[in-house]
Amino acid sequence: MNPAPDAEAYICGPGNFEWVVNAVAELAVKKALSDENPARELRWDAFLAGDRPAEVPSKPTARKRARA
Repeated sequence: MNPAPDAEAYICGPGNFEWVVNAVAELAVKKALSDENPARELRWDAFLAGDRPAEVPSKPTARKRARA
C-alpha cells in the first residue's frame, strides 16, 4: 500500500520531499515504539468502510495431492 504515490523528489520538489521523508520516518518510529497491535492486513475496503471493520472473506484451503 502506498498512500502517497506522487511523493517523489522530482514531482513534489526538494523541500516538500524532505518534509514527507521526515514525517513518514517519525510516524514509523512512533508506531514501532508503541504497544499498538497493528492490523494483520491493510485493505482499501477497510479505509472506505470507516469505523466499522471490513469483512475479510475466508479463503478455501488448498489440498495437497498424494504422490503415486
